[in-house]
Amino acid sequence: CFGSCHDASALLATFPNPSYWYRRETVDQLSQEEAHTMAARLVQRLSQARVPLPDGAALQCDLACALLEVLVADEALPIEARLARLLGVARNTFQQHLGPNALPQLEAWLTPAALLPEAAG
Repeated sequence: CFGSCHDASALLATFPNPSYWYRRETVDQLSQEEAHTMAARLVQRLSQARVPLPDGAALQCDLACALLEVLVADEALPIEARLARLLGVARNTFQQHLGPNALPQLEAWLTPAALLPEAAG
């Protein structure tokens, strides 16, 4: 059905050595670094939007933890759904720290592009 055994052997020979694959712990560590990077980026952009921050360090820490939970979730999601979840937890964390009055300011700039580096957005 997929070709001969010889074809499969040739295909496997071109496949990268499993010792070079990322292990789950490494992927989780990379996800943790990315969560902290996104949190720092969001807090910086919030500050640039002139939204007063009660405690930027605590906000950034809580935001990184919330983003990390989404990044390391075991469920397979389309990228759009994962971005929506990341934005949702970011919005909830911001509201917890800034209060409901900040929602209009948040909605103006809290988009998928806000999660990305400036050059990519």
